Amino acid sequence: MQIIHTARPNLFEGMPDPLQALFLLRAIHIPIICRGILYNEAINNNESVGWLSALSAYSVAFERTLFERLFRAKLQAKYFPKGAQQFENWAAVTLGNNMLNWFDHANEGYGYWLSRFNQWHEYAMRSLDHYLGSQSIDHREMTGKMKEAAHLGILKNLEELPENRVADLLDEVNSTKETRKMYRKNAKKRRTTPANLEFASWLIELWPLVLEYGWSYRDVQRVAAEKYESDSSIQKLIEFIKELKKHCKKIGLKISRVGSFRIGRPRGDEKAVYPAMFQVALFIDGLVDHEWFWGKADGGFKDFKNLPRQS
Repeated sequence: MQIIHTARPNLFEGMPDPLQALFLLRAIHIPIICRGILYNEAINNNESVGWLSALSAYSVAFERTLFERLFRAKLQAKYFPKGAQQFENWAAVTLGNNMLNWFDHANEGYGYWLSRFNQWHEYAMRSLDHYLGSQSIDHREMTGKMKEAAHLGILKNLEELPENRVADLLDEVNSTKETRKMYRKNAKKRRTTPANLEFASWLIELWPLVLEYGWSYRDVQRVAAEKYESDSSIQKLIEFIKELKKHCKKIGLKISRVGSFRIGRPRGDEKAVYPAMFQVALFIDGLVDHEWFWGKADGGFKDFKNLPRQS
């Protein structure tokens, strides 16, 4: 907030709609500042940015909200472009050249898009929590200072902790025997790569679509089959709805009441269609590598040509 006030003290002056101001602050300007900080750390300071993952979640949610706005407008207009460039040109004319103005004339209003951003952000944070929890049981079970110590230890173990930048936090961790032991335990533990971590992260981060657009488990299965077409291990995991449902529940995911009433056509049925907004899910990569921590986890217009045409 201090950065925004210093850089643009009159940013919201004369804005009659307080909801618009709140949306622009939380869903646009704060994420843009987060992206700037991440870029500066990664490029200019040549630092790892895993320790700034809370900022990364804002940036990722910002991207997802933009993608949803884009494809929702396309769905409402019943527009079917033939390629990436045509789609980009259409977006520039329909929504505006500046993505920051894409929401000015949205049918849904600022309150709706603020709630969408908040949900994208919530599930980005849940994905992050799942990722860290998969590295250590301490992160899953501890609370308070002990969990903070485990968190720092995990980041140290993953080589994502610039100790000179977090000296005060490390001093606090080392101030008691219990937290110091917790930190060292997690900093030195053997690294693990849990099975299906990438897939679980993707599921968590696409779930705002599942809830908002009433997807069924068959819808999730169909989109997952498209997303991971060349991954035989995930194809095996999603082969049966019962197993997919069990996997979702294991990581705390449940479809909406609307989705539970939708049966959908079985996998492989030629008449089966993709669920609403499935394109956004195909762009999502989840927390699988450094790009998520950099705050950039999605594709761009150039990848649109690779999407299925059916909507």
